[in-house]
Amino acid sequence: MKKMLVSAIALSALVAFNASARADVMIGVAGPLTGPNAAFGAQLQKGAEQAAADINAAGGINGEKI
Repeated sequence: MKKMLVSAIALSALVAFNASARADVMIGVAGPLTGPNAAFGAQLQKGAEQAAADINAAGGINGEKI
């Protein structure tokens, strides 16, 4: 019984690791997109999108795109 439990735990760990191994890297940027500071927020958003494009063009992070 103990051997079966250890095998089940090991199998579930492998399945969980494998499922998350190929996920895209998600990065959040907090900034004002509405209101009086929306112009700054738009620049911040464009900068983050350009940085992501540059990183993806260089191969991403550990081979994964962002």
